[in-house]
Amino acid sequence: MEYLGGASEAKIKTELASYKEQVELFKIEQISKNNSFLDESLTAGKNNLFYNTQREEEQGKGTIKDVVENISDTYFEKMEIIKEELLINTKDNNEIKIAKELGIKVNPYDIDENGVLLSTGNNLALMDESGTITIPDNVTEIGAGAFANEGLKTIIIPGTVKKIQANAFAYNSTLETVIMQEGVEEIGEEAFLSCSKLKNITLPESLKKMEKNVLN
Repeated sequence: MEYLGGASEAKIKTELASYKEQVELFKIEQISKNNSFLDESLTAGKNNLFYNTQREEEQGKGTIKDVVENISDTYFEKMEIIKEELLINTKDNNEIKIAKELGIKVNPYDIDENGVLLSTGNNLALMDESGTITIPDNVTEIGAGAFANEGLKTIIIPGTVKKIQANAFAYNSTLETVIMQEGVEEIGEEAFLSCSKLKNITLPESLKKMEKNVLN
């Protein structure tokens, strides 16, 4: 059993190291094609691919497989690229340990089996220096109170998120901008209640339901 465990750990390390190398090679390839390419603009998951030098008609189209061509089905479901950084969504201790050794970020969010992002103390961990968070693709709902924490200024919600639950951002006194991409369908009651600095909110055409007092 120890041998199998060691072999499994070595396989994981080889696989993840290969994926990280392919991300770096993709960035080198893009800058060789167009020196306006910005590494930090690269974002990809199982439903999207974006970087600043894409042609307009291609933006948002594609997947992480366009960057990491040989990614396995297992890791296709677990891995994303956010602002050029490879990130793994996992609670497996071996994967967490190996990812950290390789410099691969680990998704700190607590997401339940239904894809609901829960309210925990880790939900600002992916916030960049400008106060921006892009929600990962594997989130299908933003749970109640998930981003009541102060500090967040801009939230980008992908179309994989179908519902924003009641009070999800309530009383967040620093939130200024909310960008909801096409695919978001429902916003719960008082989701943005008393967000005193909220100035800009983009609502998608896919939105089907808004409960009362969403923005009061």
